[in-house]
Amino acid sequence: MLKINHTLLKISAILWVIWGGVVTIIGGIFIWRKNVASIFVSALVGGLLDVGYFIFIDLGGYNNFVPGTVMTIISSLAIILSFYAYFRRKPSEI
Repeated sequence: MLKINHTLLKISAILWVIWGGVVTIIGGIFIWRKNVASIFVSALVGGLLDVGYFIFIDLGGYNNFVPGTVMTIISSLAIILSFYAYFRRKPSEI
């Protein structure tokens, strides 16, 4: 895997740890190690949780920008970075 992809996955793992704390540390470590299944599971779980949060809490105006909306932005950034690194890989790196 390209060095930039590895760095993007490390950043994504750190963002997941910030977003979810101790619960996502295990998933974050696996993303760091370029585990493809972990990339997609973390994005699916974190993304689905934040979609509901965004629709019902953020858009409903029931939270403050910090930490509520900031955590949604962190989750979105983690998903974007991990998918970007995944799709940048060479076909032989599956």
